[in-house]
Amino acid sequence: MKVAVTGASGFIGRHVVAALADIPDVELVLAGRDTAKLAGMPGRHVALDVMAEPAADMFEQLGQPDRLIHLAWGGLTNFKSDSHVTEELPKHLRFLTALVEQGLDEITVTGTCLEYGLQEGALHEDLPTAPVTAYAEAKDKLHKALVALQVEMPFRLKWLRPFYMWGEGQNPKSFFSLLDAALERGDASFDMSGGEQVRDFLPVEYMGLLIAVAAMQDTIDGAINVGRGEGRTLREMAEERIAEHGSDMVLNLGVYPYPDYEPMRFWADMSKFNLIG
Repeated sequence: MKVAVTGASGFIGRHVVAALADIPDVELVLAGRDTAKLAGMPGRHVALDVMAEPAADMFEQLGQPDRLIHLAWGGLTNFKSDSHVTEELPKHLRFLTALVEQGLDEITVTGTCLEYGLQEGALHEDLPTAPVTAYAEAKDKLHKALVALQVEMPFRLKWLRPFYMWGEGQNPKSFFSLLDAALERGDASFDMSGGEQVRDFLPVEYMGLLIAVAAMQDTIDGAINVGRGEGRTLREMAEERIAEHGSDMVLNLGVYPYPDYEPMRFWADMSKFNLIG
């Protein structure tokens, strides 16, 4: 089976590709604007800009893959930027539509758990979406546009909603990146929010594996949550990280406000994912 991947060099992408490379009889095609970033990664590398006008032979350039795993997306340092709706959304929709028109039969796309908006508790895929950030709004609109496209041109769609993750290569301004940097410096204290928000976190390596599993299975499709399936407070996770480093760092709780675009308590309902044999 031939599988094409966009966004392969990204934070999640490298781990998705690593998981796919371990599957027998999978031929990988990695597509990116700058193929130098794909150096050392398995598979055939194809120079392809998702944001550019689609070529008439784009599907052929990718080797006519059986499946596409679409991880690419820009502007991830600012979830509130209007560019997600005005720039990313229309160009990603144009890209995916062109591939379907040219013959692609199956697409897996990474959305976001933020599509659920401010709803709390164990979030399942049948809940209505209610995004409050431009990033989540753009992802939600892309999902709905692709579902509408399925009526015109039938193809299989798996829309993944990853929850939170941490690991090497993530945004240096993310919580765990900042905490790890403070631990490496030997800081005596670390400023954070109250820490009582409950989140569903996975190591990025395991998230990459679960995304690969979801993309390659044939049991379920449509919207699919990807997470641990349980939540823990950010404070608990921070304290555990500090203990693992053997540090006596003190958490300065309540220095920063809680994010206004996230609910206090939410995690993935993994019932649907767990149907995968």
